Amino acid sequence: MALDPEKLPSMKRTERPAESVEPVTTATLRSADTSIGWLNIALGVIFLIVFNRFWFWLLSLAGIGEFTWTFTDTDGSPLAYTETLFFWGDLAISLFCFCILLEGVAIVFRLPRAVVLGIGGLIAVSTLLNVGYVGVMLANGYGLQIPSALATVFGIFMFFQLRDLIVQR
Repeated sequence: MALDPEKLPSMKRTERPAESVEPVTTATLRSADTSIGWLNIALGVIFLIVFNRFWFWLLSLAGIGEFTWTFTDTDGSPLAYTETLFFWGDLAISLFCFCILLEGVAIVFRLPRAVVLGIGGLIAVSTLLNVGYVGVMLANGYGLQIPSALATVFGIFMFFQLRDLIVQR
């Protein structure tokens, strides 16, 4: 059985009309940045509500509300919140949540470069605090502290995102 080339479909290339592609404008990019900013603000607020123990303690120091959490050591003796391992983890994750909120505000409201640099510094401090907390807890056999580990990864991402925002200004 021989293959007859005359009966094969034509493989001739036909030219298609060019598709109209809208150019990416700075307005389009700003719209995307604004959406990311609002998302950061929403996530920051949600995370501040979820990881609230540190904020309740801070508010109780200012005389607003009451801090009702109680802590004990291995002997059952009461411990102050600041003497527990929870304090440093709560401080680290709470600072990270606050940084997410601030980054969103910086993106949405196009804050001045100096303010954005300050927020970048806070993000760096937050990330280092979370790295330290994860390291100390792992070294002492408490296992991986997932919220602080995630805060470390996202903190690095946020730092580079802010760097890009500074370069754009």
